[in-house]
Amino acid sequence: MKLSLAILVPFAVVLGSAQTVERLLPDFLPDGAHAQSTLYIDHVDAAEDPCLQNEGCLSGNGTRMLLRFGSMVHNIGRADAYLGQPPKNKTDPNNPVYWHWDTCHMHWHFTAYANYKLLTEDRSQTILTGHKNGFCLEDLGCTDASKEPYYSCINQGISVGCYDLYDETLPCQWLDVTDLHLTPNYTASSTYTIEIAINQEGFFPEANVANNIAYVPVVIGDVPAYTGPSLAEVRRMGVPNGPGTTAPDGEPVGFGTGGGASGGGSGGTGFAPEVGGGGSGPGTGGGGGGMERRSNKHKWFYHKGL
Repeated sequence: MKLSLAILVPFAVVLGSAQTVERLLPDFLPDGAHAQSTLYIDHVDAAEDPCLQNEGCLSGNGTRMLLRFGSMVHNIGRADAYLGQPPKNKTDPNNPVYWHWDTCHMHWHFTAYANYKLLTEDRSQTILTGHKNGFCLEDLGCTDASKEPYYSCINQGISVGCYDLYDETLPCQWLDVTDLHLTPNYTASSTYTIEIAINQEGFFPEANVANNIAYVPVVIGDVPAYTGPSLAEVRRMGVPNGPGTTAPDGEPVGFGTGGGASGGGSGGTGFAPEVGGGGSGPGTGGGGGGMERRSNKHKWFYHKGL
């Protein structure tokens, strides 16, 4: 049974008529162009971190072949997507079902954020399914130059006109393609499609769910080798967030409790929810302008215990 989530709803009163309620909602848009520009092939020994199998990030033992990519999600709606703070009590039976405490890496997961799949080129079949990602929602940058990042791993959400980013160096930000060569008709020159699906369980109310999936074509044999930090190096990263910012006036729309900011306006433009294959999204490439800051997700993934 899906939970009924409390939503703070701004409303407008029209003079001379009955009261009219207008729901201002967030709108997620995954950025296919960013994912395609950050594709890499990496190899990881599963023994380096047994938690990766426990969390469903690796499909087996030994050396695994991984297709890494960054996942950028814009909020182009008219209200912030507000999640708030993770629960304080790991064993409280009343904790929302979308929060899951991982006993291996000792951190919280928001289990209803992003799903990754590898499909056939025509998208008619699922070849493999990846990890359900989502352990920290934050403002990593804003395409709206008038906005400043507000949300962080401590008070989670995505502001209007801003985006969250799971960069390709993060653990589990990949598809395990080790056994892809065992699938029928595989060749290194075969074209596949990565599916990046956001908010598929509908825990966040949105203005538009038709743009929640990005499709990214990929030819495994053409993907360059990964040269980023190793798993051991990632454990030591833990880059602090940028300087604190002041929340704009207003209230959040989403779920959870606490403060936040409501957006006004539709956010930036110039995103590509689909690359290739006749996508219908607005524009191509990533939006520009705005502010960026360093992610705290590396530190959160390995060290954050609440």
